[in-house]
Parts: sequence; structure tokens; C-alpha cells
Amino acid sequence: MEFEDAFQVADRAVLVKTGKHLSDLQQILLEGAWNGDTYEAIGQNRGYSPRYLQRDVGPKFWRLLSEALGERVEKKNFRNALERYRRRGRAASNPAAREPEPTMGKFPDGPVALGSPFYVELDPIEARCCQEILRPGALISIRGPQHMGKTSLIQRILARARDNNCKAAYLNFRQADEAAFASLDKFLRWFCANLCLNLDLEHQIEDYWDENIGSKVSATRYLQGRLLQHFDSPLVIALDEVDRLFPYAEIAPDFLSALRSWHEEAKNLEIWKKLRLIVAHATEVYVKLDLHQSPFNVGLPVKLPEFSPEQVRNLARVYEIDWRREEAEKLMGAIGGHPYLVRLALYHISQEHKNADDLLEEAATESGIYSSYLRGHLVYLQKHPKLAAAMKRVVDAEDSVRLESMNAYQLESMGLLQLQGNNARPSCELYRQYFRDRI
Repeated sequence: MEFEDAFQVADRAVLVKTGKHLSDLQQILLEGAWNGDTYEAIGQNRGYSPRYLQRDVGPKFWRLLSEALGERVEKKNFRNALERYRRRGRAASNPAAREPEPTMGKFPDGPVALGSPFYVELDPIEARCCQEILRPGALISIRGPQHMGKTSLIQRILARARDNNCKAAYLNFRQADEAAFASLDKFLRWFCANLCLNLDLEHQIEDYWDENIGSKVSATRYLQGRLLQHFDSPLVIALDEVDRLFPYAEIAPDFLSALRSWHEEAKNLEIWKKLRLIVAHATEVYVKLDLHQSPFNVGLPVKLPEFSPEQVRNLARVYEIDWRREEAEKLMGAIGGHPYLVRLALYHISQEHKNADDLLEEAATESGIYSSYLRGHLVYLQKHPKLAAAMKRVVDAEDSVRLESMNAYQLESMGLLQLQGNNARPSCELYRQYFRDRI
């Protein structure tokens, strides 16, 4: 097998696993390893620090390839691993050797993979986002409760951007250590370092950071000098679960206003037109911001909707469940159109050949399919008595009730209630039944 063949095998395996092609740096590393070069030789030939390749890029790349190929891969054995993967692929293309593929899909946990038949397209929201991200200086803000599909949508926007020759970086703020939120300076350093990690660049933060001009200006210089000037193509930065930042009053306003200023630099400087931002969050923004500093009232705002009865029916067909509209509406009468709750119901109905009536009868019990999901919310509420008291008011009331704004926003971010103006009600009957008996 020649290197070009090996690269195609590795690139295809990673694309199937992650939805992304190998990066330029990963290709450089693979080619160097193929030629038998040491990390030092690869770094000297390509202008990268050997230490960076050996301690950072290399281990992460071999781990990624291990996951993609389905076996442990190291620098010393990757040739044989790629050849075995290619042989398995050829065998799978032979109908006599191919194992039957599962028709019911995997357990619905996490984002829906690119190309999955179980993804419900958010028309026209998705089309608008994919069009918007190609505009110079674009900013898209996506809002929706937990498990509503924000990350799945982000992945598709990023895929469209990459297909149009954009560089892309994805950061999930839930992955930040608590220490990153100790100060604005520490957070912006974490932010810049992880952007470079996503883009396979050495971060070189100290070359741009100057305490005399402040963290925000240093971060702005860094984005322009280290990233925007480095790439010839546009750069898309997707920030997921940004509401993790909201409780930190000494950080959130400055960072969010920085996002707004970076977006608006595209009106003044040509280089900043290359930057496109995606900002996803679960709650209403309760950070105190001046109207002209918020990144959430500019660009394209998107609020993720629940599934419609027709979308539930269409998804049921993918699970090989033939439902009339009335049957879909009956399920939604108990759990609403929340994507995760719907997917979980359809998965169990298809796998266990249950009907919706049996599933719904025990849905709010400890033996129901939602028990683990509901118990997780219950444990959180028990640790936060004020939230639990607010939720109890909502589930005990026959009509919607008014809650203190912070409690309302937090419960909405969990997906447990819907806000109608200043009033709240349970997001679905399932939550009313479960929490009425337990808090």
C-alpha cells in the first residue's frame, strides 16, 4: 500500500467516526510517520516544535486513529492497522460477507452523527444557518434547553463551512476546568489555547499577551495575529454551552462584550470579515449587559423548536414504526416534542415492540424508560433547594405561575419548564407527574 492509499484509508475512517477529515497537521504527521521520520525530523522539516508533536499532537492523533480503526494504534504499528481496516472494508463491500446492519439505530445519547437517518432536519432553521455562516463577519446565536439538538445543529453548520473551505474550531465550555473561571485573564488564555489546539497550532500565547494593555485587548490581538492572519480561508469558531459562563459575574460580561466587538470589527477591518461565530446557550441571558455590548441581539438569532407531530411521525418511520398522526399526538401529549424524550420513546418502542400506551403508563415511574434521566434532574434539584421549591410550585399549580427570574431561567435551561411571558408551566405532563410525587 502506497502512502496516498494509506492516507485515503485513514481520512475515510476518521470522517466516518467524527464527521471531519484529517487536518493538514495530522496529514503531515501521518506522512512523516509513514516515511519513518522521528518527531524531531518531522518538526524540523515542517516548522513545528518536535516537543509539541511528540507530547501533544502525536498522542491525540494516534488515539483518534485508534477510535476510528477500532483497534489500538501507535506510531510503530499504524501501517498494519490501516491495512487491516482496508481489508475489513473490502470484505464488507462483498454482500456475502457483510453482516446485517441494525435498522433501529443506536441508543439515542449525545449529538446525532452527520449522515444519520435519525437526524430530524430543522427546516428552514438549518438552511438559514448554513447560508448565514458563509457571510463575512457572521454571528449565529442558538438557544434551546438541554438535549434539544444544539450540538447536532452546530455540527451541520460546521460541516457546511468546511465544505466551503472554511477552517473551523469547536469549543464546549463544559469542558473547561473550574480553574479556568478564576479570572478573566485565565479564561481568555484557556479560550485562546484551546482554539489553537482545535486548529492544530502551537498557541504561542506569551508572544501576544501584555498585562499592560489588558486581557481583552491581548485576546483580540491574538485572534487577529495568530489565527486570522495565519489562515487564508475564513475561520468559524463555534462556542457551545456558553451559559456555563453566565454565573461568573466577573468574567461573563467582559467575554460576551468581546464577542460583540469581534463581530463588529468586520465592519471596520477586512481581516475580521474572515471570522464567523456560532454561540449556543441553554437559558435566557441573565448577565447584565449594555444593549450595545451583547452578542445576542445582533446577527442571526435561532431558538430551537420542539418536534412537530409530522416530524415525530417521520422519525417513527425511520424506526420502522408506522403511526397515524393521532398516535404521534398521543405520545406528545405526555412528553411534548422534546427531541431527546421522543427519540428515547421511539427507540424503546422499536427495540422492545412495546406500544405507546404501555410505555406511557410507566413513564413517570422508577421502572420507566425515563427513570435515569428524571432521577438526574431530581438529584440536582435536591442539591438546590430554591430550585426544588420553585419547581414544586409549578407542578402543584393547575395553571402557570410566576417565579423569581433566576430560578425560572435555570429550570428552563434544564428543559423542565416553559416560560410564557413571566409565567412558567411544566414543559410536559411527564415532568408534572414525576416531580409532583417527589419534591
